[in-house]
Amino acid sequence: MDSHGFFDTVAGLLKRSDSSSVNVPKRRKSTTPSHAHTHDTVDREQVTVQPSPEVARVVVPKRLRLESVQPLLVPAPVAVSGSEPRVSVQPLPAPAPVAVSVSEPRVSVQPLLVPAPVAVSVSEPRALVQPLAAVTPVDASRDHEGVQPFHVLRAVQDLIAEVTILREALGIRDYPPEAEFVDGRTPIHVYAKSLEVLDKVLDTQRRSFVPVGRAGPIPLKEIDDGDVLANIEYILIELRKIKSRMGINRRIEPAPLNTGTTSSMNYKSLADASFMLDGLRGRTITPNDVYQNAVFILNELVLVAKRFNTPLSYELAPVEGTMKTIDVALQILRARYKVVDLQTMLGMDASSVPAMTLARVTPSENYDATNLVLAEIARIKLHAGVNQPSVARPERSTGNGSNDAFAVIELINRNLDTLAAAVSG
Repeated sequence: MDSHGFFDTVAGLLKRSDSSSVNVPKRRKSTTPSHAHTHDTVDREQVTVQPSPEVARVVVPKRLRLESVQPLLVPAPVAVSGSEPRVSVQPLPAPAPVAVSVSEPRVSVQPLLVPAPVAVSVSEPRALVQPLAAVTPVDASRDHEGVQPFHVLRAVQDLIAEVTILREALGIRDYPPEAEFVDGRTPIHVYAKSLEVLDKVLDTQRRSFVPVGRAGPIPLKEIDDGDVLANIEYILIELRKIKSRMGINRRIEPAPLNTGTTSSMNYKSLADASFMLDGLRGRTITPNDVYQNAVFILNELVLVAKRFNTPLSYELAPVEGTMKTIDVALQILRARYKVVDLQTMLGMDASSVPAMTLARVTPSENYDATNLVLAEIARIKLHAGVNQPSVARPERSTGNGSNDAFAVIELINRNLDTLAAAVSG
């Protein structure tokens, strides 16, 4: 190394030794999704978490290790002359270490609004139905008067576009099934399907640490396309909260209006959106979801039974053997026919029960069928003048299988027979 290169090296080291402080960069969490889901970038100095008011969970970052800065050994400058070819190097005294301290971040907790839990147990049938606080449903405003099915379809297509953006941003590459088209759907059936979609959006909010919205029951009124549109617009609001939380700024192009749309077409489009949301929330419909819906149906029947002063049974019959998905499907099909019979006895315009394909039945199809039962019971409540609003959906339980769902739906069928006898007598 020549003398000029050596001086440059020494000068550079001296410049580094003059630094009186060490900047500790802030660490930020990766935004790379885990299990096809995202975790937002979080500042170490302040983290805001919004869990349930009943069970507030705080995740406190581990305290950062503080390492002292090791001193640098910097060589002293030397005088170099042409007559003195040899160069001696004398080290400088090492600089004092710099103390670095990082204060522990503070965590602020904000509560979430979640429905009150319900006690549900198959082994304790008398505790199967518990009253809960009523939930105010989403009602259509004056702006939704005169809404037609094609207005609903445009909103559903916007919903599918928003779900597609989220799936692409999170790198979800599953292939959701396409829903089958079934004719004969009415606005109340579409509304019931929108509640299924809303429930999946709320699940996605929980996984994304977003304040969770509320899912209300079917309103006690004649459901029209305006009510359906209002609920889908509410779903869009909740879905866009997830996008905002994840820092996704990509916007959709509003879907065009397509005249000639029917409620059955809207139902199928919502079913497609529901399948797509399974990838976002990380799971598909399970027998446990069917069980949960069955318990909610039982709660609704209690309200109808009070109107006719008819006591219902809460005793679950023992289930022998292992029930399969198709066994549960057959029980639900029986319930749908019994509901139609009850509507006929009450002098209502009874709904039709489309033929059910039993070759390949999934829990998702069973869940969809229970939602249709809920829609028809809502019509009965309105016709019979049941003014008591629906209770909130129970808090999600776990571990319930096809046998549990089968037992509750079998109990529903027995209670439907009891109601039919009270109405006809």
